[in-house]
Amino acid sequence: MKSRVLVFCLGLIVSSIIAFTDPNVVHGLPGRAYITNGNSNTVSVIDTSSDTVIATIPVGTNPFGVAVNELKKRVYVSDDYDNTISVIDTDSYTVVATIPIDNIPTGLATNSEGTRVYAAYNRINGTSLAVIDTSNNTDFSGL
Repeated sequence: MKSRVLVFCLGLIVSSIIAFTDPNVVHGLPGRAYITNGNSNTVSVIDTSSDTVIATIPVGTNPFGVAVNELKKRVYVSDDYDNTISVIDTDSYTVVATIPIDNIPTGLATNSEGTRVYAAYNRINGTSLAVIDTSNNTDFSGL
């Protein structure tokens, strides 16, 4: 189990490094792409069939990482400067929850069952991992 957690954490760190090279992190659902706009504290929703912006959603300060939970119809966005994760409903294009995180969240990922969101975040003594329960949008990791 420890080796699986280590491999997952390394994957998040690598994803975070790759994401840092591109200021607009893109993830999507079929027919939709979600792009963070750090300067305007928003997420743009793009209709990929017409390449047009169909919604602009206000989120926290300096949005960066994005993870899509297709099963729950949610998009999770890390708000770096607020130490939070915004939860967007993909039907209404609104923020339905804001999850506090211990420190600057960066890389995000969901599990295949849609029950967890994993958030790598920075700490003074190193990087850590938050585990979010998607049924109630709470961090129960204690890592």
